[in-house]
Amino acid sequence: MNGVPTMQTQPPPDDFENQVLTELRNINNRLSTLGAKVDKLEGDVKDLKVELNAYQKGLDGMVRMATTIIITAGAAVIFAPLIKEIAPAIASLIKP
Repeated sequence: MNGVPTMQTQPPPDDFENQVLTELRNINNRLSTLGAKVDKLEGDVKDLKVELNAYQKGLDGMVRMATTIIITAGAAVIFAPLIKEIAPAIASLIKP
């Protein structure tokens, strides 16, 4: 405060080295924990892919079935009057 700059005392090199090593160990432990979490997450994603593929196959089958039902119902509605008109002619051809 007399205009003389004050010097901060720095820890001895051994203390600094121990401090750095401790922090590096902490970082290594956190990275190991994160690595385990990532591995677990990858497994979960693979399981979800399998489930999604099974769901997609089921959905595709249902869409095909619904399309078939709709086409069949539409054909029945369209051809019913035609069959009524043609039925007597077909019956007369079949009768001996």
